[in-house]
Amino acid sequence: MRREFMVLVAIFCSQTAFAEESLCLSKYKILSNQFYVYNEKSAVSNAIMDRIAAYTDGVDVHKIHPVEAKAWRVAIEEFVVIGQPMLQNLLEYKAIGCSPDQQIQINNQISKITEDLKIARARLNALISGLPASTFQ
Repeated sequence: MRREFMVLVAIFCSQTAFAEESLCLSKYKILSNQFYVYNEKSAVSNAIMDRIAAYTDGVDVHKIHPVEAKAWRVAIEEFVVIGQPMLQNLLEYKAIGCSPDQQIQINNQISKITEDLKIARARLNALISGLPASTFQ
């Protein structure tokens, strides 16, 4: 009886390890695909933020022409739409225990994306509300 239990435990553990590897691989593939789109949208969003800062001196978003403000808002929204799922997938990738030897890099990436999303949302709110955003500076 005890031997059968040990065999079942060994089978379960090997299947669990395989499932974890498979889940890590799946998450890794998703993150790889998201990474390229994230970088593209992030570059556009950062360029827009520089333009907004130049137009407004970091304060008055009313100086931005409404057509430009709308186009810039759309670009920032596109960045948030890709950034949020990427952050979620990175957090899940870390929680599952994938790439244990790269936890510092994963934590740094999580911090960077979190900060980028915080700034993007503040700027988006400023464009929508017309109120100044201190994060422009």
